[in-house]
Amino acid sequence: YVAAMTLCDDSVSSQWRTMNFTTPCEAMTPEQMGTIAFSEDEGFTTGQGGEMPCWTVGSKSENASASYIPYIEATSSTMHNGKNYLKLYDNVTSSASYVGAYAIMPELNVDDITKYQVNFWGRSYNSYSYNNQVIVGIITDPTDLSTFVALDTLILSKTAWDPYSVGFENYMGDYMGDMGSHIMFLS
Repeated sequence: YVAAMTLCDDSVSSQWRTMNFTTPCEAMTPEQMGTIAFSEDEGFTTGQGGEMPCWTVGSKSENASASYIPYIEATSSTMHNGKNYLKLYDNVTSSASYVGAYAIMPELNVDDITKYQVNFWGRSYNSYSYNNQVIVGIITDPTDLSTFVALDTLILSKTAWDPYSVGFENYMGDYMGDMGSHIMFLS
Protein backbone atom coordinates (compact mmCIF):
# COMPACT_ATOMS: atom_id res chain seq x y z
CA TYR A 1 0.00 0.00 0.00
CA VAL A 2 1.01 3.64 -0.17
CA ALA A 3 0.27 6.49 2.25
CA ALA A 4 0.08 10.08 1.03
CA MET A 5 -0.86 13.53 2.25
CA THR A 6 -0.97 16.98 0.73
CA LEU A 7 1.30 19.70 2.10
CA CYS A 8 -0.49 22.94 1.25
CA ASP A 9 2.08 25.24 2.92
CA ASP A 10 4.37 25.12 5.94
CA SER A 11 1.51 24.95 8.45
CA VAL A 12 -1.40 23.31 6.59
CA SER A 13 -1.58 19.69 5.44
CA SER A 14 -4.27 17.14 4.67
CA GLN A 15 -5.03 13.91 6.50
CA TRP A 16 -2.92 10.90 5.61
CA ARG A 17 -4.68 8.65 3.07
CA THR A 18 -3.76 5.06 2.36
CA MET A 19 -4.40 3.18 -0.85
CA ASN A 20 -3.84 -0.44 -1.77
CA PHE A 21 -2.61 -1.31 -5.24
CA THR A 22 -0.76 -4.03 -7.08
CA THR A 23 1.66 -3.86 -9.94
CA PRO A 24 1.42 -6.21 -12.90
CA CYS A 25 3.06 -9.57 -12.40
CA GLU A 26 6.07 -10.49 -14.46
CA ALA A 27 5.65 -13.26 -16.99
CA MET A 28 6.86 -16.65 -15.75
CA THR A 29 8.37 -19.57 -17.57
CA PRO A 30 6.49 -22.87 -17.26
CA GLU A 31 9.36 -24.07 -15.08
CA GLN A 32 8.97 -21.09 -12.72
CA MET A 33 5.21 -21.57 -12.60
CA GLY A 34 5.47 -25.30 -11.92
CA THR A 35 2.47 -27.17 -10.58
CA ILE A 36 -0.04 -24.74 -9.12
CA ALA A 37 -1.47 -26.00 -5.83
CA PHE A 38 -3.47 -22.83 -4.99
CA SER A 39 -1.86 -22.89 -1.55
CA GLU A 40 -1.33 -20.17 1.03
CA ASP A 41 2.42 -20.55 0.41
CA GLU A 42 1.76 -19.36 -3.16
CA GLY A 43 -0.26 -16.38 -1.86
CA PHE A 44 -3.74 -17.79 -2.49
CA THR A 45 -6.53 -17.44 0.03
CA THR A 46 -9.71 -19.47 -0.03
CA GLY A 47 -13.30 -18.32 -0.35
CA GLN A 48 -15.20 -15.91 -2.53
CA GLY A 49 -13.15 -12.78 -3.10
CA GLY A 50 -9.95 -14.44 -1.84
CA GLU A 51 -6.51 -13.54 -3.15
CA MET A 52 -5.46 -15.13 -6.45
CA PRO A 53 -2.07 -13.55 -7.17
CA CYS A 54 -1.38 -12.85 -10.84
CA TRP A 55 -4.65 -14.50 -11.97
CA THR A 56 -7.51 -12.60 -13.61
CA VAL A 57 -10.99 -13.85 -12.71
CA GLY A 58 -14.44 -12.63 -13.55
CA SER A 59 -17.67 -13.26 -15.38
CA LYS A 60 -18.78 -12.34 -18.89
CA SER A 61 -22.00 -11.10 -17.25
CA GLU A 62 -21.70 -7.64 -15.72
CA ASN A 63 -24.45 -8.50 -13.23
CA ALA A 64 -22.98 -11.76 -11.94
CA SER A 65 -23.01 -12.20 -8.18
CA ALA A 66 -19.80 -12.94 -6.32
CA SER A 67 -20.63 -16.67 -6.32
CA TYR A 68 -20.14 -16.70 -10.11
CA ILE A 69 -16.60 -15.28 -9.93
CA PRO A 70 -14.00 -18.09 -9.77
CA TYR A 71 -12.26 -18.54 -6.45
CA ILE A 72 -10.13 -21.00 -4.51
CA GLU A 73 -12.02 -23.53 -2.44
CA ALA A 74 -10.63 -25.75 0.27
CA THR A 75 -12.32 -29.00 1.13
CA SER A 76 -10.56 -32.32 1.26
CA SER A 77 -13.65 -34.36 0.42
CA THR A 78 -14.24 -33.03 -3.10
CA MET A 79 -10.91 -32.72 -4.84
CA HIS A 80 -8.48 -34.91 -6.68
CA ASN A 81 -5.35 -34.15 -4.70
CA GLY A 82 -4.08 -31.56 -2.25
CA LYS A 83 -6.10 -29.13 -0.16
CA ASN A 84 -7.28 -26.40 -2.54
CA TYR A 85 -8.75 -26.12 -6.03
CA LEU A 86 -9.99 -23.50 -8.46
CA LYS A 87 -13.78 -23.37 -8.54
CA LEU A 88 -15.38 -22.21 -11.80
CA TYR A 89 -18.94 -21.99 -10.63
CA ASP A 90 -21.88 -21.74 -13.03
CA ASN A 91 -24.90 -22.98 -11.10
CA VAL A 92 -27.55 -21.99 -13.62
CA THR A 93 -30.69 -23.85 -14.61
CA SER A 94 -30.97 -22.89 -18.28
CA SER A 95 -28.56 -21.99 -21.04
CA ALA A 96 -30.32 -18.60 -21.32
CA SER A 97 -28.93 -17.61 -17.91
CA TYR A 98 -25.35 -18.64 -18.72
CA VAL A 99 -22.91 -16.14 -17.20
CA GLY A 100 -19.50 -17.35 -18.39
CA ALA A 101 -17.18 -17.45 -15.39
CA TYR A 102 -13.52 -17.25 -16.42
CA ALA A 103 -10.08 -17.64 -14.89
CA ILE A 104 -6.95 -16.44 -16.68
CA MET A 105 -3.57 -17.75 -15.62
CA PRO A 106 -0.51 -15.54 -15.16
CA GLU A 107 1.35 -14.65 -18.33
CA LEU A 108 3.72 -17.31 -19.64
CA ASN A 109 7.19 -16.25 -20.69
CA VAL A 110 7.62 -18.49 -23.75
CA ASP A 111 8.88 -17.83 -27.27
CA ASP A 112 6.19 -19.97 -28.88
CA ILE A 113 3.11 -20.98 -26.88
CA THR A 114 2.13 -23.47 -29.60
CA LYS A 115 4.83 -25.79 -28.26
CA TYR A 116 3.07 -26.12 -24.90
CA GLN A 117 -0.01 -27.65 -23.30
CA VAL A 118 -1.90 -27.31 -20.04
CA ASN A 119 -2.66 -30.34 -17.87
CA PHE A 120 -5.11 -30.39 -14.99
CA TRP A 121 -7.62 -32.51 -13.10
CA GLY A 122 -11.26 -31.53 -13.26
CA ARG A 123 -14.83 -32.59 -12.60
CA SER A 124 -18.32 -31.15 -12.66
CA TYR A 125 -20.81 -31.03 -9.83
CA ASN A 126 -23.63 -29.78 -12.02
CA SER A 127 -26.44 -32.00 -13.25
CA TYR A 128 -27.17 -29.86 -16.34
CA SER A 129 -25.43 -31.16 -19.44
CA TYR A 130 -24.44 -27.77 -20.88
CA ASN A 131 -22.70 -26.78 -17.64
CA ASN A 132 -20.33 -29.72 -17.59
CA GLN A 133 -18.00 -28.03 -20.00
CA VAL A 134 -14.85 -26.00 -19.62
CA ILE A 135 -13.53 -24.14 -22.63
CA VAL A 136 -9.74 -23.81 -22.65
CA GLY A 137 -7.85 -21.39 -24.84
CA ILE A 138 -5.40 -18.52 -25.10
CA ILE A 139 -6.09 -14.84 -24.50
CA THR A 140 -3.85 -12.05 -25.75
CA ASP A 141 -5.08 -9.28 -23.44
CA PRO A 142 -6.73 -10.32 -20.15
CA THR A 143 -8.58 -6.98 -20.06
CA ASP A 144 -10.16 -7.62 -23.49
CA LEU A 145 -12.16 -10.86 -23.66
CA SER A 146 -12.53 -10.48 -27.44
CA THR A 147 -8.87 -11.57 -27.73
CA PHE A 148 -9.74 -15.03 -26.34
CA VAL A 149 -9.33 -17.93 -28.78
CA ALA A 150 -10.99 -21.17 -27.69
CA LEU A 151 -8.88 -24.23 -28.45
CA ASP A 152 -10.85 -27.05 -26.84
CA THR A 153 -14.17 -27.64 -25.13
CA LEU A 154 -13.92 -30.33 -22.50
CA ILE A 155 -16.92 -32.20 -21.13
CA LEU A 156 -16.12 -32.87 -17.48
CA SER A 157 -17.07 -36.03 -15.65
CA LYS A 158 -19.87 -35.69 -13.09
CA THR A 159 -18.71 -38.70 -11.09
CA ALA A 160 -14.92 -38.50 -10.72
CA TRP A 161 -11.89 -36.29 -11.03
CA ASP A 162 -10.28 -36.98 -14.41
CA PRO A 163 -7.05 -35.73 -15.97
CA TYR A 164 -7.36 -33.32 -18.90
CA SER A 165 -4.78 -32.00 -21.33
CA VAL A 166 -5.12 -29.28 -23.94
CA GLY A 167 -2.34 -28.68 -26.46
CA PHE A 168 -1.80 -25.31 -28.11
CA GLU A 169 -0.24 -26.54 -31.37
CA ASN A 170 -3.24 -25.33 -33.43
CA TYR A 171 -3.27 -21.83 -31.95
CA MET A 172 -2.70 -19.19 -34.63
CA GLY A 173 -3.29 -15.99 -32.65
CA ASP A 174 -6.26 -13.74 -31.96
CA TYR A 175 -8.46 -11.89 -34.47
CA MET A 176 -5.66 -9.35 -35.05
CA GLY A 177 -3.03 -12.06 -35.53
CA ASP A 178 -1.38 -11.32 -32.18
CA MET A 179 -0.06 -14.27 -30.20
CA GLY A 180 -1.31 -14.50 -26.64
CA SER A 181 0.55 -15.87 -23.66
CA HIS A 182 -2.21 -16.32 -21.06
CA ILE A 183 -4.16 -19.57 -20.68
CA MET A 184 -7.86 -19.00 -20.02
CA PHE A 185 -10.54 -21.31 -18.61
CA LEU A 186 -14.17 -20.44 -19.36
CA SER A 187 -17.19 -22.21 -17.91
